[in-house]
This record gives sequence, C-alpha cells and structure tokens, in this order.
Amino acid sequence: MRRWQGTAELKLQVGADGNIKALTVSHSSGFGILDDQAMKMVKDSIPLPTLPDALRGREFALDIPVAFKLQE
Repeated sequence: MRRWQGTAELKLQVGADGNIKALTVSHSSGFGILDDQAMKMVKDSIPLPTLPDALRGREFALDIPVAFKLQE
C-alpha cells in the first residue's frame, strides 16, 4: 500500500563459540520499519544452523542483504 521497498544490509558477527556477538544495520533500506523487520528475521533464525568445520572455533562476520521488493 505504501510502496515501501529497498534493501537493508546487515552485518552479523559470530563469536568463536558459534553465537551471535552483534547484529547491526550497516546500510539502511531507507525505511526504519523495513530495517527493523530485516533485523527481526535474522534474530528469529536463532539458534544458527550448525557451522561448517572450517568456521568452528573462529570469529567471523557476514554481510547479509535483505531485499524488500513489491511484486506488480
């Protein structure tokens, strides 16, 4: 209805123990409500899936684009 769309870019930092250390919006979609929804989507995915062997015991960060696009 409001024609809101855009891509929120999130940064997810995972600690060596496999738990989320931080989750932030690194680039806004332009709409706070969409940014908040993107953060909620990632938080709702906790606990994270089992990490591959190559990442276990290591800290790492992921950039996660979450696109909100209207279908015509």
